[in-house]
Amino acid sequence: MIRIAHSALLGHEPALEAPEPLEKAPVDFLIWDCQGEATAVRLERLRREDPSWGYAEEFPELIERSGAQLRQRGVRVLSAAGGANPLACARDLRRRVPELTVAAVMGGDVTARLEEFAARGHSLAHVETGAAIDRIRDRILRASVELDAGGFEQALGAGAQVVITSWPAGPALALAAATFRFGWRPPDWNRFAAGAIAGHLLAGGARLVGATCAGRQTLFGLHEAGCPVVELFEDGCFELAPLAGTAGRIDAHAVKQQLLCGIGDPRAFETPDCTADLTHLAIEELAAGRVRVTGARGRAPAGSTRLWIAYQAGWKAQGALLYCWPDAFEKARAADCFFRRRLERLGLSFEETHSEYLGGNACLGPAAPPVEDYPEVELRIAVRTRDREAAQRSARELAELARIGPPFAASFGDRPACVEEVIGFWPTLVSRSEIQAKVEVVA
Repeated sequence: MIRIAHSALLGHEPALEAPEPLEKAPVDFLIWDCQGEATAVRLERLRREDPSWGYAEEFPELIERSGAQLRQRGVRVLSAAGGANPLACARDLRRRVPELTVAAVMGGDVTARLEEFAARGHSLAHVETGAAIDRIRDRILRASVELDAGGFEQALGAGAQVVITSWPAGPALALAAATFRFGWRPPDWNRFAAGAIAGHLLAGGARLVGATCAGRQTLFGLHEAGCPVVELFEDGCFELAPLAGTAGRIDAHAVKQQLLCGIGDPRAFETPDCTADLTHLAIEELAAGRVRVTGARGRAPAGSTRLWIAYQAGWKAQGALLYCWPDAFEKARAADCFFRRRLERLGLSFEETHSEYLGGNACLGPAAPPVEDYPEVELRIAVRTRDREAAQRSARELAELARIGPPFAASFGDRPACVEEVIGFWPTLVSRSEIQAKVEVVA
């Protein structure tokens, strides 16, 4: 049996302490979640500006603080902290903690290979709409694929105590720990499916231990939720539990909620290593907030793998103004109308304009129950356009609205509106045979 814990570092807050799994419970492997779609694009921009950057710079610092515990407990770390530059991240960590064996697993960033894929006959059309890649070809920022578990297992086999890769990593990190320890090999697809499902569940992080489950918000302080741990057995069954010493709790409801998160067809959950069928799973609640999962079934992976292309999709301006009683809702609605007509008079057009009234109908819309008079309503307005100057002008108009619109408007910060770049994501497919991991152990 192996114990795999999950901890999160989202790449935008400084990491000052060792992760809970190293302090509170015995674990064999620790998956450190450091990436998301938007973060990956931000790191790609940093790499283009400076080839020595482009990774979650907090990660080496945090491992440096935790290095003694890692060595003492024999914990191996697998993380997507490499962002757009796994090798630079690995070298930084090795420089900080020379006693650790660190490996970088590369091959997931295929931005430079898109023309090669097209020349080999891959259309790179949008997988859902069929639209041609030419629509975004001149605005591409980054192209990424999920690597299979093979490269991560190879790194572990080479003695790496910390394995660093790029986003997206997916269930392959947990599966690699299992194939490394148990020696699973194709065509043992049921066990491969079990490892992939365990990794998918672990990726839920605090969600899995109840932090965002409906009806669970009063059971414990959210700051005490902790993180999940999976105990994976050689036969493919596994048990999920909250980290010892925390207030988190795992039940069947939380497991089912995370199980269905972002998978598409539950009969064909596609991963780089296998296709998992979730419809035969048995989820059993045990004592002390533990859940056992059995019955995983799998088959060989599909011949194609998902390729995510990030591209520049325009600009957005968004801001908010707060209106107070009396007639708070009417003031917000009048301000919204005033703003839209002002943009029309200026000849500004947008791909999308969105308004909502927080405190009035932002969550339920027309289904919200009627209220005679709201104590306060916040008007939130956002516009999206391909024209940066139009977005900047709309932001100025929103700021002006606080001065000449309905009375007693309050804004937050020094500006009521801001302009940001919009990143779009283009899902497409490429043959799995085109993707090969490259492993480098940093000396």
